[in-house]
Formats: sequence, structure tokens, C-alpha cells
Amino acid sequence: TKYREKTLPYLTYVTSVKIIGNGDSIIYGGYNQSADDQLARAIIPYKFNFLQFAFTTSFLRHKPGTEFSYYLQGYDKHWSNWVIQHEKEYTNLPEGTYTFHVKSRYGPSFEFSEYSYSFKIQAPWYRSVWAFLL
Repeated sequence: TKYREKTLPYLTYVTSVKIIGNGDSIIYGGYNQSADDQLARAIIPYKFNFLQFAFTTSFLRHKPGTEFSYYLQGYDKHWSNWVIQHEKEYTNLPEGTYTFHVKSRYGPSFEFSEYSYSFKIQAPWYRSVWAFLL
């Protein structure tokens, strides 16, 4: 029982956030893995509104059976079904503020903690304050 008391909880992580399309670019590389210690929100220009999220879990012993569920707050209406894929792409996101949530499980009995990553897509230049002033 002492061993079980000292084991760390299994966690879910976002390992990268990439801009996809012409010249892929990483905007988040998996550092600062604590959801409680969230980074400053990324601000992404509208022309880079095609994003790919990669995620994993610290539960490595039974990795082949691990499933993920995700939800993009501000875009999706509900959590996804449980899937084995560890990546999700969103294309042509409108301007706005978003939070990507992901959680993992191993079988229906072992659901692990949720992780979130927040970001903002800026409005295109023609819908900016400057365009209205012109």
C-alpha cells in the first residue's frame, strides 16, 4: 500500500500545437506540462488558422490500449468519442478565443486527468478595427 500511495497520478498532455499548411510551424512544443501553470495564451494571426494538436499520456505501460477524447471550447459542441488517434486537426477556424481540452483513458475504468491549452485566433485584417476606420 505504501507503493500505491507514492505513485504519481497518470496525466494527459498536449505535446505540440502546429500551424499546418504552407511551412508548418510549431507554436507550442510541450514544455510547461502543468495544467495549473498555464502559459500566456498564444495569439495566432488569422492566416494561420489551420492547427494540429498532438497529445499523449504518462500511462506508457499499456499505451496501445490508450484512448483519447478532446473538445475545442468555442468551436466544438461536445467532447469527441473515445479514439486511439493522438492527433487532431482543426482547419479554417474563425477568429475567437479557444481552449483545447483533451483527456485519456485506458479502458472504461481508468480515465486520466484532463489537460487544456488556450489560444486566440485574431480577426482577419479586413475585419480589424483598422479596416473599419479606413
